[in-house]
Amino acid sequence: MNRFEALSLIAEQYRDCPIVATCGATSRELKHVVDRDSHLYVVDSMGLSSSIAIGLCLGLQGQGAAKVVAIEGDGGMLMNPNALSSASFLRPANLVLIVLDNGCFASTGGQRAQTSRVPIANVAAGFGLTVFSVDDLEDLRRTLQDTYQTQEPVLLHVKITPDNVPGLPYVNDDPVVLADRFKRFLTRER
Repeated sequence: MNRFEALSLIAEQYRDCPIVATCGATSRELKHVVDRDSHLYVVDSMGLSSSIAIGLCLGLQGQGAAKVVAIEGDGGMLMNPNALSSASFLRPANLVLIVLDNGCFASTGGQRAQTSRVPIANVAAGFGLTVFSVDDLEDLRRTLQDTYQTQEPVLLHVKITPDNVPGLPYVNDDPVVLADRFKRFLTRER
C-alpha cells in the first residue's frame, strides 16, 4: 500500500477527530485526500506531530474528542522517540499515533531511514504502548476500527511503499492560519 491509500482510509475512519499530520509529502497528500478544519498540517516541524497530539489529548480530556490522531513518518518518529516515552508515562486514552513507515525519507529524496535496523513497533512496545502493525489495506481498515475502540494510547505501525504522489502542491498556507482554523475546530460545540 502507498501513503495516499493509507491516508485515505485514516481520513475516512477519523472523519470527526483532530488529526495532526507531519510535514512534507504526508501533509501534501492528506490535504489532497481531503482538507478539513480538523486537520493540522505541521508544515515545518518534522517529528513533532506526536508531541502536539499528546498535548491535545491532555487538553481535550472530558471535552468529547473521541480520538486525537498523530500521523508521523518513520524518520520523524525516530527524531523524537521522547514522544513514545511521554505517551507511555501520561497514558492519554484517546491517542492514536500512526507511523507510516516507508523505510526512507521520501520527502527529501528517498534517503534510507534507520528503521531498517531500528524497528519502531518494537521500540514502542518497549515503552509499554499497545502496538498494532499492518502492511496491507484490508488489515489497515480493520485495525483502524480496532484502534478507535481502544481506551489507551496506541501506536499503529503501517508499512507503506516509498513513493510519493507526484505533482502535488506544497502546503503553502501560513502556519498561523492553519493553527487558527484548527483551533476553531477544536473549540466548536461538540
